[in-house]
Amino acid sequence: MLLNEKGYYIAVLALGLYSAISLQKTLRDRSEGIPTTNMYYLISWAALGLSIALIAIGLMNAGSLSLSEKGFYMMAFTMSLFAAVTIQKNTRDEAQICTLTAPMITTDTQSSTKIGHQESRDSDTGKSLFGAVKSRMEGSD
Repeated sequence: MLLNEKGYYIAVLALGLYSAISLQKTLRDRSEGIPTTNMYYLISWAALGLSIALIAIGLMNAGSLSLSEKGFYMMAFTMSLFAAVTIQKNTRDEAQICTLTAPMITTDTQSSTKIGHQESRDSDTGKSLFGAVKSRMEGSD
C-alpha cells in the first residue's frame, strides 16, 4: 500500500472518529435537555455518513488488497468508531457519577463539620440514569 493510500485511510478514520463522538455527544445532550443546534446535529450525521462512504469507496477501489484485507479494514474502521463512542460515553458517565457522589463539606454555626452530597438541579432527576442514581442516593440518607 502506497503512503498516499495510508494517509487517505488515516484521514477518513480521523473524520469518522470525530464525527461519531460528536454525534453521540449531541444525541446525549438532546436526551438530557441540553440545547444543541439542528445544524450541528445534521453536520455530525453528514460527516459520519461521508466517512463511511469514503472508506467503502476507498476499499472497493483498492485493487492491491484482497477481499479478506478489505473486510478486515472495514471491520477495524467499524470497531474503532464503536470504541471511540464507548470511551466518550464512559468518560462522561464517570464524570457525572463523580459529580453526583462527591462529598460536600459544610460547617454549621456550632463549629462542627457535616459531610453531605452535592445538590444538583431537581429538573435533572428522572431524565437520565444519573437522575435515578441521585434519587437512590438521597433515599438511602
